[in-house]
Amino acid sequence: MAQNNFLENKRILITGSSRGIGEATARLAREYGAEVILHGKSESDQLKKLASELEMEYIFCDVTDRESVNEAMRGIGEKGLDVLVNNAGINISRTFDEATELDWERVYGINVFGLVNITRAAIPYLREANPGKIINISSAKGIL
Repeated sequence: MAQNNFLENKRILITGSSRGIGEATARLAREYGAEVILHGKSESDQLKKLASELEMEYIFCDVTDRESVNEAMRGIGEKGLDVLVNNAGINISRTFDEATELDWERVYGINVFGLVNITRAAIPYLREANPGKIINISSAKGIL
């Protein structure tokens, strides 16, 4: 446990936290005393293993499916939420001019509308935290 526990007693939901930057963020937040709620698109073995290892709860939902998001978020509200970290996202492995319409639909579906769906569902709980915080993670891929 880190010496600076400035996140102690804070409940933090980190979307896309079963691997990569989200997993690293979850580990660091835990070190600083936060109660972290992990998120994955599905209830994968990777998500369950990380939750068990770090003794964290988790939710799973497709961020592009508003009803799925709302259902997953219902359980969070019972204990409150102080911080939302919007980390879930995808990137396409093509250059800007090579990306297809389907590629762009997927990117916008997850990276934009997914963020909107999760944020809308979290806002009522974040308002109760007074003030709740929202952190949006983006990618360097946005630079040409």
